[in-house]
Amino acid sequence: MAPPPSDSPNVTLPEALTGLEGDAIVSWNIGLRGLRQLVASDRGADKTAAKDQHGVSRQLGYGCIDSLLESLGSDVDVVALQECKLTSRSDLSPEIACPSGWDSYHAVCGDASGGAIPTTSRGRSKTGYAGVATYVRIGRRVVAAEEGVTGALTPPERIARGDAVGHYGRMSEAFDRARMLELDSE
Repeated sequence: MAPPPSDSPNVTLPEALTGLEGDAIVSWNIGLRGLRQLVASDRGADKTAAKDQHGVSRQLGYGCIDSLLESLGSDVDVVALQECKLTSRSDLSPEIACPSGWDSYHAVCGDASGGAIPTTSRGRSKTGYAGVATYVRIGRRVVAAEEGVTGALTPPERIARGDAVGHYGRMSEAFDRARMLELDSE
């Protein structure tokens, strides 16, 4: 059974997955709201924003991470969230970091050494600029998880053992280490 056409109005993710076989992966750029706002206890499913210029009224939040993950349906095994707007590991409450029934992996916005938050080309702070969170349903096998895209953040012992996630190409031939660390700080 094929999923409904993309122009079908008001189709929920669980309905779109009906009849499909295999693992379901959801990737969501939560952008403007960030993860903490999206799962704040005062922003439950009953709260909606005013209609935007396209006439769409969006749910303001889910009240907790468990409700957000549950809303995606029982067929979803991996949820990848971008632009979580987490500025430090202290932003990860136990509720966000350890939702019931899920393992999670987080990368917050900061420089590669865990120091100051990077700045834009105009010198403005990128506080809460990015960060990602990946949730994997318990029982699914995770082979490896690694922070960054260049390989510069990979511990040397993982590279020596040959169990690093890796990347495509030879980044060290295209960029010096400082530039690779800058790229991975995004």
